[in-house]
Amino acid sequence: MAAEMKIAGASVPVVPILLSEILIDSSYQRDQDEKHVQEIFNFYDDRAFQILEVSVRADGTKYVFDGGHRKVAAERKGFTHAMCRLHHGLTVEFEATYFNMLQNGRKRITPLQMFRADLARKYEPALRIEKMTRAAGLVIGESKNGGHLPHVAPLYAIDKIGVLSETLAAVEAAWDVSSWEPSHSRIRAQTFLGVGIFIANAKHKKLVLESDLLSQALDTNPHTI
Repeated sequence: MAAEMKIAGASVPVVPILLSEILIDSSYQRDQDEKHVQEIFNFYDDRAFQILEVSVRADGTKYVFDGGHRKVAAERKGFTHAMCRLHHGLTVEFEATYFNMLQNGRKRITPLQMFRADLARKYEPALRIEKMTRAAGLVIGESKNGGHLPHVAPLYAIDKIGVLSETLAAVEAAWDVSSWEPSHSRIRAQTFLGVGIFIANAKHKKLVLESDLLSQALDTNPHTI
């Protein structure tokens, strides 16, 4: 005899709802972050669009308590409806409670996890950073071995201002990156960013940087790195 099927979450129906009917309760929702809405709009992917959590109140009005930014972005994309999980019988207090539970219950993705995802989707800046760092003898990731850099956010910032190659070259010339201790990774990340900003400012002011002098300046106190 086949085992009885038990489906998690089946008690709350998921149905398409007219977006114009879905309201946002500002009494407990966070203020709309226009940058976040624009990011959802710019990188919209139907497969990644999460279901909206919507409460149907006693008077029939529908309030989203998780997905307000997604609702706004979907409307801007020209969608008329969105798939919603409809909750009946919730008070405003329960909506606010679920809102907090959902926000606090999500584990934020780390910059390193985001970088790995960017590599998998062949995001050009991530591919460029991976190629350049490996050429400099560095591996982006966490490890007890030397030569690893777990803090990738400064590399994205340096790449964005267009001086990643020069920054890596300066750091590689000054220090033996393969012997870097993992315990100093945060200091190294800050150093990377500082060197990158310095080089970018010099280029902006059209100053000529002598690579040997820059390497010597960085090498004056290598033990801090």
